[in-house]
Amino acid sequence: MISEEFIEKVHVPLIWIDHHSPDGFKGGVNYFNPRVKDDKDNRPVTYWCYKITNENLWIAMIGIVGDWHLSLYSTFKKKFKDMVPKRQIKNPPEVLFDTNLGKLVRIFSFILKGRTKEVYNYINLLLKVKGPEEILFKKSEAGKKIYDRYAEINKIYEELLDRVINETKDFKFILFTYSHKKYSFTTDMSNELVYKYPDSVVLIAREQNDEYKGSIRSTNLVLPPILSKALKGLEGQGGGHDHACGFHIKKRDFIKFKNRIERQIK
Repeated sequence: MISEEFIEKVHVPLIWIDHHSPDGFKGGVNYFNPRVKDDKDNRPVTYWCYKITNENLWIAMIGIVGDWHLSLYSTFKKKFKDMVPKRQIKNPPEVLFDTNLGKLVRIFSFILKGRTKEVYNYINLLLKVKGPEEILFKKSEAGKKIYDRYAEINKIYEELLDRVINETKDFKFILFTYSHKKYSFTTDMSNELVYKYPDSVVLIAREQNDEYKGSIRSTNLVLPPILSKALKGLEGQGGGHDHACGFHIKKRDFIKFKNRIERQIK
């Protein structure tokens, strides 16, 4: 949420394109959200940005699929035939975890992790890239640097993912906490694990200072009410979509928070 203090300090028009619940919106900016008129229309922000500009379809699709949506998929498939399979795709995770387009989503996610200076370097490299094949097949110097950075971070990610799978005893509720100074993988891991184990509730949290910041996923349960009950009276916040939420909570309250979720899902 943009604070009122921030709005007062910025002296140019602010445009906010959103697709989350508009309930907490307080005004002060030019706010565009399809859910204001139709609460079921949660098409991603990158979809709307593409509809406004009609440019960079492949980048728009990275955001759309990364947000577990298939808007513009048929248009993309005609133009980028090597990025997705010929067979019919039934849901976004099939694209996200089993296609070249899905790999691009992971690449973008990983190169935007780390220290701000590092991230800016890779954003500048992205501005030089003309198409997805430059990155996937290292066809340009910028593409090669981007891919190499992804490979470096992916090695760390895969090691953590293996730990989750090896250490989990109850796959109805996959719970994993970790500490890493530079990288957060909570969104990436929770998405992949709920795809691999669709009957599970997945909670991944990263320890950072005196808090846990994390992601929770489920294909079967509506999560915001569960999260709201789990956080009641505790020092933390959370929310998001029906089947994908984020949260942060003080370390001292985490066990109570975890137990409350567990009681609601079992």
